Amino acid sequence: MWDNQYLSTEIALLKSIGIPLKYKGNLIIESKLFPTFYGGNLIFVDKKESPDLEHFEKLFIKYFTAPKTKHKTFLLTPGGPNFDQLIKKATEKEYEITHCNYLAMPTRRCSFPLADSLSIDALDLINNDKDISDYLELMKAEYDLEWFWKEGFKKKQTLIKTMDIKYFGLREKGSSQIRSSLGLFQYGTLARFQEVVTHPDFYRNGYATILLNHGINHAHEVFKTKEVVIQADKNYHAYHLYRNLGFKDVFEVSELMKF
Repeated sequence: MWDNQYLSTEIALLKSIGIPLKYKGNLIIESKLFPTFYGGNLIFVDKKESPDLEHFEKLFIKYFTAPKTKHKTFLLTPGGPNFDQLIKKATEKEYEITHCNYLAMPTRRCSFPLADSLSIDALDLINNDKDISDYLELMKAEYDLEWFWKEGFKKKQTLIKTMDIKYFGLREKGSSQIRSSLGLFQYGTLARFQEVVTHPDFYRNGYATILLNHGINHAHEVFKTKEVVIQADKNYHAYHLYRNLGFKDVFEVSELMKF
């Protein structure tokens, strides 16, 4: 299960910031960089494992001992005779349930309109202080995670360097404000999108679509990968955007998370 090529892009990200362990087929990721963040420590539950929430929680207590760890996160594939019962029990125990889809499409040359007033820039989030400042302003506008971007960005840079993630930003010419951005990295024959974000003031302008097409071109012409992959919550509006671009569902996991 965990050798699925599309899911492997997610596991590669997590391994780059953590320590992978195995327990009877379960894959356990312990993060030293983000021990208190919601995706910092988690367990990928093997599909052969009995869907027993209490058992999963005991595994979590066993493997994650950081005193500030305030959450539990489990990933598992949906389906099976007891899956619905497990979800019901997790809901009763106030877990947040998210069904995440991995979508993929062949890389290709894309043509897309870009107004003369706009530019797409490669962002240097390691060495360029202006790019870093502009990027953080975008993230703070989109996410209520100022504490994380303020305290955790240097750790995030470790992830960027380890996975060699390329970031691109869409700006109005003459302005430093980033209206939309995304990350893209190569993993074998796949390219994976990371963090597609648009500033709330510029929703519904098609900026994410423009950047995604730019990223698909980059994967095709620079990475020379066969497919490009993205992850999305099926109930989130971006899922439909990706489908309209030509992405197809290729794998699904369910996330159980509790703070």
